[in-house]
Amino acid sequence: MRENAVKFIENFALTNALVLPGRTAGAKNPDVLLLPCGTTKRHVHKLYSESCAGDTCMSYSLFCETWRDFLPGVSIQKPRTDLCVTCRQDTVTVVSSG
Repeated sequence: MRENAVKFIENFALTNALVLPGRTAGAKNPDVLLLPCGTTKRHVHKLYSESCAGDTCMSYSLFCETWRDFLPGVSIQKPRTDLCVTCRQDTVTVVSSG
């Protein structure tokens, strides 16, 4: 059951993660997959539950625990850091010019 959840989260992240060039603020690992800030673990769990198609699905709390334990590199961006590439470059330019 955990294997299916891990695969689902990985596939979801690879499909929906934002690709941000360079170092990401607050992330020590540059290989982190950042999901948009509008995404919630509850929403991903709902999609996972719908994909089970009659098979036994894990509870939301076990799903979150599995996510935390097996996929620490998949995270949801905080609203203040959810910037597109252009906005991020503009912010760096403004900070470095002042």
